[in-house]
Amino acid sequence: MKILLSWLKEYLPEIDPKTLPDIMTRAGLEVDHIYEVKPLFNGVLAVRMAKVAPHTAACKLCCAKVFDGKNEFEVVSSAPNCHEGMITAFAPVGASVNGKKIEPTTFGGVVSHGMLVSEQELGLTEFHEGIMELPAAVTPGTDLQKYFSDTIYEVSITPNLGHCQSIMGVARELAAFMGTQLAKRPWQELSGLKPTNSTKLKVAVEDPSLCARYSALLLEDVRVMPSNSLIRVRLVRTDHRSINNIVDATNYISHDIGQPLHAFDADRVHNGQIVVRASREGEHLTLLDEVTHKLPVGSIVIADSMQILAAGGVMGGESSAVTNATKRVIFESANFTPTNIRKTRTKLAISTDSSKRFERGADANITLKALEYAHKLSGGKVEAVVDVQTEAKMREVTCRLSRASLVLGYEVSADEAESAFSRLGFTFSFDGQDRYTVIVPSFRHDVKEEVDLIEEIGRLVGLQRDNRGAAHYSASSLIHHPLYLFEGEVRRRLLSFGLQEAITSDLISPFMASLVMDHHITEDALVKMLNPLSSDQSILRPSLLPGLIDVLQRNCNQQYSDLHFFEVGHVHLKKGEGYAEPRVFSIMLTGKATNAHFLEKEREWNFYDLKGMLEELFSTLRLPNMRLQPSKATMFHPGRQAKVFVGGQHIGIIGEIHPILLHKLGIEQKVLFAECDMQELMGLERKEVKMQELSEYPSSDRDWTITVSKKIPFDAIMTKIDEVKPVICESCSLVSLFEHEKLGEDRHNVTLHFVYRDKKKTVSQEEVEQAHQKLVREVTNYLAEKYPA
Repeated sequence: MKILLSWLKEYLPEIDPKTLPDIMTRAGLEVDHIYEVKPLFNGVLAVRMAKVAPHTAACKLCCAKVFDGKNEFEVVSSAPNCHEGMITAFAPVGASVNGKKIEPTTFGGVVSHGMLVSEQELGLTEFHEGIMELPAAVTPGTDLQKYFSDTIYEVSITPNLGHCQSIMGVARELAAFMGTQLAKRPWQELSGLKPTNSTKLKVAVEDPSLCARYSALLLEDVRVMPSNSLIRVRLVRTDHRSINNIVDATNYISHDIGQPLHAFDADRVHNGQIVVRASREGEHLTLLDEVTHKLPVGSIVIADSMQILAAGGVMGGESSAVTNATKRVIFESANFTPTNIRKTRTKLAISTDSSKRFERGADANITLKALEYAHKLSGGKVEAVVDVQTEAKMREVTCRLSRASLVLGYEVSADEAESAFSRLGFTFSFDGQDRYTVIVPSFRHDVKEEVDLIEEIGRLVGLQRDNRGAAHYSASSLIHHPLYLFEGEVRRRLLSFGLQEAITSDLISPFMASLVMDHHITEDALVKMLNPLSSDQSILRPSLLPGLIDVLQRNCNQQYSDLHFFEVGHVHLKKGEGYAEPRVFSIMLTGKATNAHFLEKEREWNFYDLKGMLEELFSTLRLPNMRLQPSKATMFHPGRQAKVFVGGQHIGIIGEIHPILLHKLGIEQKVLFAECDMQELMGLERKEVKMQELSEYPSSDRDWTITVSKKIPFDAIMTKIDEVKPVICESCSLVSLFEHEKLGEDRHNVTLHFVYRDKKKTVSQEEVEQAHQKLVREVTNYLAEKYPA
């Protein structure tokens, strides 16, 4: 909703624009945007036409004398709406309009000392069918650039603030927070319409549950014409279209005081008979949007004895619309049931300002005032007034000070409660001890129970208190689930590696599910949605790979190809008649591992980077050593994949995604992926860390190069070394892998480095050599037996 500062100031003249956004926020009105509007003309004044006469030499021109409060000017104009007494816009000599400076101009021998201008020429609206017609209250000599300069506040109105869907409603709410009173508007001081017994207008409400009140006003001798310039400018700035004084009056009043109105051409209403009823099966209506709609059964319709005139509270019908030929008008001011309006609007797929206001609740007590306001803006002669209403009881809600204090967390005094109720316009009585009986105004549909009144006290009083002390807090006595704590530890470790966390959807497409289909995950293991919103979200993911591949695709499409990220989440698998949802983590690496530097060349991520991350992760989690074994998963490159074992238990898989699969996805770079089951990891026994003193004695190093088949897993060599190494063998590490044609295509040299140390004494070379040769002999014999040539 858009709120004009100038309009708001008619209710709150003293409001400070600087503090207004803060007060709105405190009142629950979220300010989305603030726009400053300043017209581009300069020097244009408001003037009163003192005299108008036809030009003697040109029949389409008129000569006018205009008065700016101090001086009188003679001006020539071709505008058709010039008449004596009107307040209009005058650009004297020297003023600037549309980027042009005004100069004296002669028309048929008469000098025009300026120019009477239209709204279009001033860039205010698109209206150009005559010069501006300002309200009679505008003082001659007013600088119109300042007059039409404004600030627009775009505010979000939440459903519970239906009473703030108008300028008056917002002003009333702000006044409560500012502790001030609203200024009286001219329409509020009108004498008041009284129902008449005229036979020219008759109203029947068939079902009072659909319409609590229906007020109608018949005006005769109406003159359909453009609205005054102020109304048109305000409507345009609040996203309404100016049409004529009748239709503009309904939109203007709705935005001003929150009461939706509708205007019917009275000559198109058969016998002046209006019936408010529920729609019947098969009824249709062509609305003002020029579309014929099938009306939902049970929706509110306004009809006469011959036809349906409007979809009540939503939109009027084309057959009864006001036109330029209209002479008699019926204004409707009703209070329709919010739930019915909401259902009708939803089924018709139409949302209007009127339906929004009725959905959130309109004030049933201002229907007649709104009609009188409409008469003031549109003119005409009052011929008949009808007011049909059901007996409405004022809502009474009780509020206990003790309960308010308990809910708000501080002692609420009687003075504070009464101040809040008074500022909000509530009337109340007090039993002298604890209980208030509050009569809720008809415009506050959101206040129904005691807690609603307590909320109002808290909004107006509690949020500004600074002496409430510390809030009471009670933590749960339940301890965290072990998997939750373990997951947090894994996440922190992965983040420490420089990886970014990704969060993807649990729902994937059948194609993405096919990426992970192999002997580990079969078609029968997939969990399919019974009623998916789309085929792209029809399967619960059996692995985190599809989601991460989708993230990779999106980034590559935006030319971000150097990625390293992880995800922690559930995967979903069907097992027999049951289902399993293990918690897993995945890592994906692609692109450059290091960028170009003058000290080193750039390089891509490789299998050993990913393997090293897993080894480091399991080591810091104090889990047993990781071992890899060959695997045959179809989603990986045949020679660059492995099963991951920790403590002898299979917990995951690691490898390079198959290039053919990546090519189908439009990814032309190496992608490395690993996925491990955290629930399996958590169940493993974690190593106990004990501090040990460093040895004071020197070490002795040995290197060993062995020529082996490439088919022998390096893990098999290291496993055997761990089994047979002597006590003085402190460590063993891989130094290099060497390949050469003289060794053969399927063989390579593996060079290992050993460190020997005795913690109690200096180790002798003979002892080291003897231990080393024994280790080499046992490993060599093992490999010869286990992997014969």
